[in-house]
Amino acid sequence: STIYNSTSGNLEISINNTSLNGKYSISLVNALGQVVYSGNPEISNGEGHLNINMASVSDGIYFMHINGNEVNFTRKFIKE
Repeated sequence: STIYNSTSGNLEISINNTSLNGKYSISLVNALGQVVYSGNPEISNGEGHLNINMASVSDGIYFMHINGNEVNFTRKFIKE
């Protein structure tokens, strides 16, 4: 998966993994453990794309959690 935080305030997530298919739970959590976004995107044929507006979210450290179909993945990113 790839995370791209653009200057426009959007967090773009691209998933490309042929072993992933179906609905997944994605949540973004700040350093205090507060959920700032949650969603359930569909990944089809190993590909999924998600664009999250982060303009109203404070700068800081965040964690992205992806769960579903025996997948439990966490990645840290910084919003500046």
